[in-house]
Amino acid sequence: MLVASCNGYAVQAVPRYVLSQAWRDQCKIDPVGSYISGSYAPCVGSPFTRSNVNKPAHNCPLLQATLARRLDVFDELIGLGASPALCDGAPERFYSYMLDGCSWERKEDEAWLNRFQELNIRSPSADGILLLAIKGNCVRSVKWSLAHGAHADAKNPDGHEVLYGVVSQFMIPVHFQIVNLLVAAGADPKKIGSNGDSPFEKGRRLHGNSIAWKELEKAFSFPSQ
Repeated sequence: MLVASCNGYAVQAVPRYVLSQAWRDQCKIDPVGSYISGSYAPCVGSPFTRSNVNKPAHNCPLLQATLARRLDVFDELIGLGASPALCDGAPERFYSYMLDGCSWERKEDEAWLNRFQELNIRSPSADGILLLAIKGNCVRSVKWSLAHGAHADAKNPDGHEVLYGVVSQFMIPVHFQIVNLLVAAGADPKKIGSNGDSPFEKGRRLHGNSIAWKELEKAFSFPSQ
């Protein structure tokens, strides 16, 4: 029997054999998803063969492994002959999947991005990777994209430069790091945009009366470490 609690309250115990059967059933229903998620212990062995590593194209196993952030499974698939080019939406979907819900603390982001480069899964634009990385608060990916040709003054779809976009939101610690990286890479916080406003002035108007402004001023003024 498995005993669990939730918010301090006991919940009904579930017999292990019931869970084991549920896991086995899920393995049969979705062997690929079960294997990639790594959450179904009774699944025995890999479901992949050279004949199925590229199917289905609309949600190919390589993309599923990327979304699950399972680089080990991704490399297993490549070893079996999986082709990124056969996945619908490649190469852009690999980057959007990898950066989806990214945590700024993830150290493996650079490993993913470098692996994509090794396999020639190349985004048409380093600026595009930068925009996705900023949207996901992925500091390491922001740094990586800037080092691989992204422009610190790249523009968001709304026409504003990325620095302006970052300071226009509720500021959390990761945003100060991103501002710092963009400024160190050449973004000018006092540059007047097409709307007659600058990131510096926008930041001061929004955050000048909060403790965030002190940190934002530092991010505007000092090069990234």
